[in-house]
Amino acid sequence: RILMPVSKFPYSVFANENYRGIVRSDLNQEGFQEILQNPESILARDEIRIIKDSDRNLLAEVEIETANGPKRFFFKIFQKQKKPGSKKRSRAFKTWNHIFECQYRNISTPSPVMLVENSSNPTTSICYLLVEKAEDRVTVRTILDRVRKKKPLPIDLDANTFLNQFGLFTRSKHRAGIYHRDYTGGNVLVST
Repeated sequence: RILMPVSKFPYSVFANENYRGIVRSDLNQEGFQEILQNPESILARDEIRIIKDSDRNLLAEVEIETANGPKRFFFKIFQKQKKPGSKKRSRAFKTWNHIFECQYRNISTPSPVMLVENSSNPTTSICYLLVEKAEDRVTVRTILDRVRKKKPLPIDLDANTFLNQFGLFTRSKHRAGIYHRDYTGGNVLVST
């Protein structure tokens, strides 16, 4: 099941011979048509910064021209070997649903733009997720690194207050029935 919340952005479903997915309708324009036809074309752009590259995932920050001018996005590639006959949904698909579940429960999260699944490869699941970059946020890892190095924090709190508030946030999320399951410092954004 795909969660599609009532939001200011309508979404549309698309499919071609290699890919299927969901894209925010207000961005379904020329700049995004190339990406929908070949999601990895993002990696050939000049305005890209690779954040993480491993055997299973790639995370990048990219600039894409929109109707309102250039915008920054996070682009993630999920890659995993498929088990023959498996009907399990991709991690990208689960992440997409998790984002909407958080938004439905009024938990702030970057706005999803596009989910693309490669439907042509029978042995490898390659999926692509594009979300808006929240300009006023940093990762928890950034904050913890600065605490460890005794550098000023990018937030208006001391380390103890921040950690206490982060613990309270986590508890409230769990009480709301949301469990992250990949709760690492690099996967959680904090408003600055």
